[in-house]
Amino acid sequence: YVFSTRIYQLANDFPTDIPEATALGMLFLVIVVALIVLRMRLLRGKSYTVITGKGYQPRLTSLQGWKWPVFGVCMLYVLLAAVVPIVMLALGSFVKIWGVWNADMFTLYNWRITLSDHRLMSAIWNTAELGLLVGTGVVVITSFATYILVRTKMTGRKLLEFITWAP
Repeated sequence: YVFSTRIYQLANDFPTDIPEATALGMLFLVIVVALIVLRMRLLRGKSYTVITGKGYQPRLTSLQGWKWPVFGVCMLYVLLAAVVPIVMLALGSFVKIWGVWNADMFTLYNWRITLSDHRLMSAIWNTAELGLLVGTGVVVITSFATYILVRTKMTGRKLLEFITWAP
């Protein structure tokens, strides 16, 4: 278990134990706040410079006769790490029983049932909507907060920095 998993389990398993979940959540919050305050105290008055690496020049390495074998190994890795799992997942959605790969085991029934569920369609729409709104909102808010933290001497900056570190 990790801390967040235990809190989730206490709040969702039957019977629920909301008081214990809340207590663990508050304990976690106190630990996080203490770590943020410690970090702010340790870094108070210090400034940092980002080193861009302008002196580094990437250069091509000639593989000579190894060009195509290396390319093949890279493509094999992509195939095994990305393509095969996605293809298996897609094929598995069309079979009656997972792992039985006969021609008569393929069906569209799973898709018909899934796509006819109005709750699923609502969940897909809500997920897309929230993803777009939250993603855009977070970029706007963090850009604004970063500008205030880096470019201004506004009062309350330390509180804003604390709030941005809390999540």
